[in-house]
Amino acid sequence: MESDPMRRFLPLLFIALTLLISALVYDRLPNRMPSHWNSRGEVDGYSSRELGAFLLPLVALGIWALLRIIPRIDPRRENYEKFQGTYDLLIAGAVGFMCFMHLGILGFTLGLPIAVDRVIFGCAALLLILLGNLLPRARPNWFVGIRTPWTLSNDRVWERTHRVGGYAVAVAGVVMLATLFVAPTYVMHITIAVGMIMTVFVLGYSYVAWRQERGH
Repeated sequence: MESDPMRRFLPLLFIALTLLISALVYDRLPNRMPSHWNSRGEVDGYSSRELGAFLLPLVALGIWALLRIIPRIDPRRENYEKFQGTYDLLIAGAVGFMCFMHLGILGFTLGLPIAVDRVIFGCAALLLILLGNLLPRARPNWFVGIRTPWTLSNDRVWERTHRVGGYAVAVAGVVMLATLFVAPTYVMHITIAVGMIMTVFVLGYSYVAWRQERGH
């Protein structure tokens, strides 16, 4: 997938709009803003208005900058050119997740009927589905993707693991999203269980693929 200038600047557009909205509603925000929710969706942590209004967008900006620097310091940086468009989408997805989550928190703080925990889990599920579709396109590198001793030592193992791992991550996202609608009370427990199963499965497959590529 070739790089698209619009796709490259989409994360900055997300951040700019989020910061603008935060600035516009800043005077309407309380001095203590909710900043953390427990597994039951109840607020159990607060921050100052300044942090609540601007911290997440600034963290998103920092993540964007870091992900833009990474290809320049990766020993295998030439491979990023082979999946640049996919990498741009990955950055947009990560930044978009944080910005949308922040807008959900702002809306809740302003009294809108928003279940922030469901917004967070829903956005995370969609991000996993996106990531699952992007992983098979990733090329070997040291920072992005499923990095195990076996994928980093063999490009063929990398390719096989990311193809199968992409399906696993996407399925995890679908299960998480379905649980959010069918049994929202258990979404955190299901997410943890599915995450552990997915991780063990992908790691195990990576090792098996490495053994197979070595002729064992």
